Amino acid sequence: MNEYTIEKNIDPVAVVGLCIAVLVALSQLANYFTGPKMSSLPPEQIEIFLDGADSLVITTRMSHVNDGSSSYSGTVLKEYVRFKFENSTTTYQLTWQFFVKYAYSDTDGIIQKIDNSAQPFVLKGQTGVSHETVFYARDVYCSEPKCNIKGGISVAEFKEKLSKSQEKTFVFSLLTDYVKEQTQKTFCKIEITEKFITDIDKLITDKDKSIVSATCISNESTL
Repeated sequence: MNEYTIEKNIDPVAVVGLCIAVLVALSQLANYFTGPKMSSLPPEQIEIFLDGADSLVITTRMSHVNDGSSSYSGTVLKEYVRFKFENSTTTYQLTWQFFVKYAYSDTDGIIQKIDNSAQPFVLKGQTGVSHETVFYARDVYCSEPKCNIKGGISVAEFKEKLSKSQEKTFVFSLLTDYVKEQTQKTFCKIEITEKFITDIDKLITDKDKSIVSATCISNESTL
């Protein structure tokens, strides 16, 4: 009677390869069911100028990324910026109004050209977008009996309150619609220098159409 012996050889390389393939498949499956992963990058600087009613207008470059699966798109519902002053319970909010492009003129210097009215847009998975957003004063709906959010401030009042501070933090927010409304916040802290106050004062007194800019000395992002 013939006897047969079956040798069982395990290839370590094949086992490792199988484990890696399984882990990759599980990772892809998890990303598929996770949905979009919306986030914002903090701005590098802000610009300030006047509108026709002498209200404060802020503009900055907003950058958003969707790190989720390419199968899942996310929607940007709104962008807005908030700030408050020391010893005050009031929060001031400016809301997106336009996306703009900058151009240079020999007679007028740097000027803004409206690219599009700000409106919700879709951001596909594994993509990003960056644009200059202009934030204007706008009435803010508040369901609380005592609402401490004010939808705008004049440049004169802004300068008066700002001159008492050494630093000011602006919170730029991105509102998205994944599962439930989520807010991604980015922070920009600027230094209040004498030149900065003087430049703002020039906007008020001379009705100067130039833009006052300030670099973010520290910035960060958080949900």
